Amino acid sequence: MPRYIQEWEWEEAFQRDGFGDGDDWVGTGEVERYLEELGYAYEEASSIHNTYIVQVSKDGHLWENDGGDEPMKWLPPDLVEKLAEYFHPGYFVQPYS
Repeated sequence: MPRYIQEWEWEEAFQRDGFGDGDDWVGTGEVERYLEELGYAYEEASSIHNTYIVQVSKDGHLWENDGGDEPMKWLPPDLVEKLAEYFHPGYFVQPYS
C-alpha cells in the first residue's frame, strides 16, 4: 500500500508560511488539539494558503504574535517544552478516514 510521509515541526503551526506555505500537509489542527488537551485556548488566522495560530491564552494570560516570529520567542517556556516533547521526531499522525 502506498504511503505519504510528511516531515514537519510543531513550530510551523504558528508560522504564516509554515507547512510549505500551505502547499504541504497542514498540521495546525494537530497542534490545536494538543493545546486544548493542555487547557489552552487559541485563535488562528489564515493566509492565502495556510492556517496558523496567532494567539494562545490560559488562566487570564495571553500570548500573541502575527505569525512572523518563531514561537519560542513569544510562547511561555513551559508550553514550548511540552509541545517539543509531545511532537517529538517520531510523532506519527494517523491517517484520517
